[in-house]
Amino acid sequence: MRIPGSAAGRRHYAAVLAAAVICSTALTEPSLAPAGCGPSPPESVPRLNWRPCVPGSPFDCASATAPLNYADPGRRTIDLAVVRRKATGPGRRVGTLFFNPGGPGGPGTVQMPQWYEFFPREIRERFDIVSWDPRGVGNSTPVRCFDSAREADAWAARKPAGFPVGAEQRAAWLRPGPSSTG
Repeated sequence: MRIPGSAAGRRHYAAVLAAAVICSTALTEPSLAPAGCGPSPPESVPRLNWRPCVPGSPFDCASATAPLNYADPGRRTIDLAVVRRKATGPGRRVGTLFFNPGGPGGPGTVQMPQWYEFFPREIRERFDIVSWDPRGVGNSTPVRCFDSAREADAWAARKPAGFPVGAEQRAAWLRPGPSSTG
C-alpha cells in the first residue's frame, strides 16, 4: 500500500496507525490476567447517556461519574465530560480508541473534535474515537486544591519562580513549606 504525502505525513500516519493497532489489540485481548490468578474483582463502570453535543452534530457528549479519590471510591465523586465520534463504517467497527491530547490542561472534548480529521480514514471507519476533559479541566467537575485563597497564596509564595535547575534549586522546589502537611 502506497501512502501518499510527504515523509513527515507518512510518519504521522504510521504513528497513528500503530497506536490504533496497539489499542485495538489491548482492547480485544480475551484475558489479561496472569496465569494462575483468579478473576479480577468487578469494577464499577459508569453508564454513559450519549446524546448529540449540539443538534445535528456527529459528535456525542456524555458525563461519566468517577471517584474523586480512587483509594477511597465510596466517598465523593466527580463528573468527567466525555465526547465520542462513532466509527463511520459501523459494519467494520472493531472497538474504541481513547484519545488523550496530553497536557497540561487541555480539554479533550474540544481538542479531539478539532483533530478528528487528522485521524486516518481507516481509523475513523473502524473505531469509535473517545476523549474526555481531565479532572478540573473544561466541562469536568472543577477541582479545588486549597481550602482558602490564603492557603493557595502561601503555597505559591514559597515556590521559586521558573523551573528548577540543578540539585540546589530542585531541593528548594521540593522542600515542604510551613503550612505543608507532609
